[in-house]
Amino acid sequence: MNISNLYKNPEFVPTCSSEIPFSCLYLNVLFLHVSLTMPVACNCDPEGTLHDGVCDSHTDPALGMVAGRCPCKENVEGVRCDKCRANYYGLSSSDPLGCQRM
Repeated sequence: MNISNLYKNPEFVPTCSSEIPFSCLYLNVLFLHVSLTMPVACNCDPEGTLHDGVCDSHTDPALGMVAGRCPCKENVEGVRCDKCRANYYGLSSSDPLGCQRM
């Protein structure tokens, strides 16, 4: 199995051979490990996100984390956290809430 396939194509699923019984177990464990530890690409706006634009690295329902999601500051919205909420303005990295009320 070529590990680089996992990075090039996130939909890649490993295959195994019935002729080598342990190959299936090994590939499935390896695939699970790589898919859980592989960094998630994101394009968060550092001005409007918490943690300087770093997205959630993995999914953890107990912590409210979703892999690839940008955690927006309180007064910011959008997939990239790049817009002020309605009735707010002035997106700024120096504002802990992201934007000011109009």
